Amino acid sequence: MGNYDEPAEGQMEIEFVISPFGEGNRERRKTITLFKVEPYKRVRPNGEVVQKFDWQLDISDQVPNVWDGFVGTENLANQMAIATDEAGRLYRVYTAARRRWVRLDDPDDPNRGMALQEGFWIIEFTSDGRYIRSRASNLRLIGSYGHQSNLVGSTTNLWDVDKHGNVYWMEFHPRYVEIKMAPR
Repeated sequence: MGNYDEPAEGQMEIEFVISPFGEGNRERRKTITLFKVEPYKRVRPNGEVVQKFDWQLDISDQVPNVWDGFVGTENLANQMAIATDEAGRLYRVYTAARRRWVRLDDPDDPNRGMALQEGFWIIEFTSDGRYIRSRASNLRLIGSYGHQSNLVGSTTNLWDVDKHGNVYWMEFHPRYVEIKMAPR
């Protein structure tokens, strides 16, 4: 959890661009303020603080054009944004500076389908918040489904990490869904 007793360090202004469906639609641009380092703490269910650390969130030297823009800004549906494995390694959703919406139409009903936003990454960190590596890239982690004129539900929590550190995510196709894995 965020350690709100300590100040975050090093603000950055980052512009994100989201491309819509089809031609002729305008891109949405949004500038947000992110921190290079944020204080965090590990807390047991009983409230005991086990560890305090500074999470090194600016990984632009290792993974260009990918930013920590999901946790506090783009995660409006309160999806899973941070996970941990049994060894204490941390996994966090990052967003590409440029994302785009993709439409998957139902081959049996041209009025039904899914709208998915691609451009999300799963990044692995040490238990004290230092970058290890990118585990999955350009994922589609935000979406809606239903009839095109009335998208009725949102797709949430499309990724997970098991106790060994294997990263899983769902990949949608017009007729089926795949469960993908990046092994430890």
